[in-house]
Amino acid sequence: MLSDHFVVQADLKMSPPQEKNDAINMDNFSDKLLKSQLITDPSATLDTLVDLYNDSLKCLLDKHASMKTKTFVQHATVPWYNQAIQAAKRDRRRME
Repeated sequence: MLSDHFVVQADLKMSPPQEKNDAINMDNFSDKLLKSQLITDPSATLDTLVDLYNDSLKCLLDKHASMKTKTFVQHATVPWYNQAIQAAKRDRRRME
C-alpha cells in the first residue's frame, strides 16, 4: 500500500506554573490524562481524534487549572496628569 500519510509522535514536557496558588497537581493530572479516552480508546479518524483531543484536554484543564477572569478598570484620563507626573510618582515609589 502506498500512502502520503506519516505518523506524528511528540513528547510533551509539562511543568507546573510558578505561582504556588495556581499549581497543578501534575501526578493527578497525568494520571487522569493516561486514563482518558484520548489514550485508552483513541479514534480511528483524524477528525474525531482531533475532537477527542480538544474535548479531553479542555475537560482536564477546566478541572485542574480552571481559567480565571481578571477585570481591569480603566480610569478616565485627566488633562493635568502627564508623563512628568507619572515619572515623579514612579520615582517616589522607588525611593520608599
